[in-house]
Amino acid sequence: MKPALAVGEQTILDRQRAALADAGIHDVLLVGRWGAAVVTGVRHVPDVVDAGGAMRGLYSALLVATLPVVLVLAGDVPFVTAALIRTLAAIGDDDAVVPRTAGTWHPLCATYRRIVAPALKRRLDAGLWRITDALAEMRVREVTVSDLRQVDSDGRLLMNVNTPDDHRQAERLLRPRS
Repeated sequence: MKPALAVGEQTILDRQRAALADAGIHDVLLVGRWGAAVVTGVRHVPDVVDAGGAMRGLYSALLVATLPVVLVLAGDVPFVTAALIRTLAAIGDDDAVVPRTAGTWHPLCATYRRIVAPALKRRLDAGLWRITDALAEMRVREVTVSDLRQVDSDGRLLMNVNTPDDHRQAERLLRPRS
């Protein structure tokens, strides 16, 4: 389970929870299968549908959340900060706030209004599981590279740890520079 993977002295989940707390967010849901030990102070919620990849997790989070806006963080993003979270939380009248770098959306480090859940469910039922395709049906505020530079001086906020090489790179990024 990637959220339980240590990057530096903390797990990815602990790093994320610290950033969330710094941003004033304390209600945390861990959605989907979780094979590690129960995490105190985090509500564990299973996916509410059987298929759908990442869209299934997003839909499940929106369905069980109690607030009208939900911040979504993939469990493999170790370097999020309170500043990034505050940027994502500035949703205004949009349905979603999603970073986009080099033409690539980052839909699992974003905020969504719960009202988009029915549209996601229709896509899931139709076998259309790409969140990036679903964004075309939403009012999305794009967080640009320029926006990210304001809160990400070293360009690592959206880095995800998917492979052993990614993990080694994340560990290197934490080492003091000589």
